[in-house]
Amino acid sequence: MALMGDLVQLSNFNNLYPYPIQIPKISYGSFLKSQPLPLIKTETFQEWVQHFKKNFSLNRVIYLNQTHSDHIYLVNQLFNSSQVLEGDALITQEKKCALLAFHADCQVCFVYDPKTEAIGIVHAGFRGQIQKIYSKMIHRMQREMGVNVKDLMVFFSPSLCQKHAEFIHYEKEFPPKLWIYKDHLHRFDLKKMGLDEWIDLGVKKSNIFTNSDCTYENVELFYSYRQDKTPFRHVSYVFLNE
Repeated sequence: MALMGDLVQLSNFNNLYPYPIQIPKISYGSFLKSQPLPLIKTETFQEWVQHFKKNFSLNRVIYLNQTHSDHIYLVNQLFNSSQVLEGDALITQEKKCALLAFHADCQVCFVYDPKTEAIGIVHAGFRGQIQKIYSKMIHRMQREMGVNVKDLMVFFSPSLCQKHAEFIHYEKEFPPKLWIYKDHLHRFDLKKMGLDEWIDLGVKKSNIFTNSDCTYENVELFYSYRQDKTPFRHVSYVFLNE
């Protein structure tokens, strides 16, 4: 399959989604559809990673082979960044180490604790949400990084809205306790489901920055797998500044 764009285009790192809240000690963002990116798992993507690393003066760039799982990795001095592991969440306290996530309808959440200077990025489709990947990531951050949920800040990426989240086989896909999030057309409010999990964890509602933008409804800005089965994905990132 042909790749989108070339390395000249790929070296433009300014075409980002306009998240309204910026935090001086971290950098985070999501590249928009109009910023061509190569297919993941290609040599051209590896070249893009090197351009990205150089542009932001990073020490490391870490990403996973995402599998809609609940697997979480702590990136520290012992973490081997030469191999791509399978999983859907990354956490670190290492500065200038970018954590990446790929998405086209699924939620990505950026997590930051200003007291312990811990960050995380998590990719959550409906399968990840069912497995409570948000909760499992925070429990890992509590155990290994000493975070307090009361201090956490959470930022949501654009994702699929309820209007376009129909699950005709929901009885096989969702446990009954989550059916409260569906309407009469079997469309699930995954955004609300995600928000509720963070609140149930104890994160202050004032520290949770939700996102109403729907990836399905704005094809000029966003990739949507539900819209056209696109093989392309947005790349989102977070890293601690020096």
